Amino acid sequence: MSARSIAGHPRRRRLAAAVATTAAAALVLAGCGGDDDQDESVPLPTGPIEVTSSEQGSTPADPSTGADTPAPEPADTATSAPAAPAALPTDAQAYAQALVDAWQAGDRAGAERLADPDEVDDLFDEDDLLGSPIFVRCEGAAGSSYCTWQGTGSEGPWTLQVRVGNEAVSQGQERAVTEIEVED
Repeated sequence: MSARSIAGHPRRRRLAAAVATTAAAALVLAGCGGDDDQDESVPLPTGPIEVTSSEQGSTPADPSTGADTPAPEPADTATSAPAAPAALPTDAQAYAQALVDAWQAGDRAGAERLADPDEVDDLFDEDDLLGSPIFVRCEGAAGSSYCTWQGTGSEGPWTLQVRVGNEAVSQGQERAVTEIEVED
């Protein structure tokens, strides 16, 4: 009879993996202990530990026959929950810049998260504003911040001013842009 390593036999591999997993869990739990006087012990599982094999093509042997059985097909993971929308900026300049970036990218839905849809429609209808706008400043007044950009369009220079409600933006609320003005 020839000597075989533990890695060569599926049952022994699973047993070795279970022992290694249990040992690793014990080391992690032992490292979590503190020096304080409170008992913060974490209950350990009392039932059997299930170890899955990374081998494809078979599952553990059928106890009645001792033969491996074909592995089941993987579950369909294509239907997952949609990702949550990105958090909105909480300072006026970043919020107004996010609106300008959405406009420049042609992202109407993104812009409508930041400003009233009627204001967004008016901004997107400005088809003579060319190039990338240059940020000039943001100034606060009476609960709002006014952020200004300048650029050059097909009809000459233009100025874009975005009014942001400071309280709404500080709370990360949608549609904190209350006014968009374009002068050309």
